[in-house]
Amino acid sequence: MGQRSRRPRVVVVGGGLAGLTTAWRLGTRAEITVIDASSRFGGQIFTEHDGQFIVERGAEGFVFRSEVLPRLASEVDLHEELIGQTVMQSYGFDGRRLSVLRPGEAAAFLGFQVPATDLGKGIRTFRRGMGSLVQALQTRLAERVALRLGQPV
Repeated sequence: MGQRSRRPRVVVVGGGLAGLTTAWRLGTRAEITVIDASSRFGGQIFTEHDGQFIVERGAEGFVFRSEVLPRLASEVDLHEELIGQTVMQSYGFDGRRLSVLRPGEAAAFLGFQVPATDLGKGIRTFRRGMGSLVQALQTRLAERVALRLGQPV
């Protein structure tokens, strides 16, 4: 009797966007477990809903010209939820006062490297916050991947 081929076992350490996307990309080619020491998935993406307000406690969006995140959003049926920035005025707080930032200063203020051609174009996000992408990935992955929280490595 021949030996049955088994799918390889893969453990993805970290349930942030990179870890969840890795598990998504591996598809069904492997037996996958995603583990995270935290009590929630998403890493730096953390969206809260407070009444009619969406509060981003982490990453609030992604650069406007990104093609990777919109493609991932399409794969998890979130493409219709993508929205662009409607207010381009940014402010910075230096510990004492709030001041208006010139186009491109917000990126520098936050430590982002943005090409000069993208300055002033803003960001894109999802209608219900960046956490929508994490939730969509988590929901789709739960059908075929072991998702484990509260497990440090």
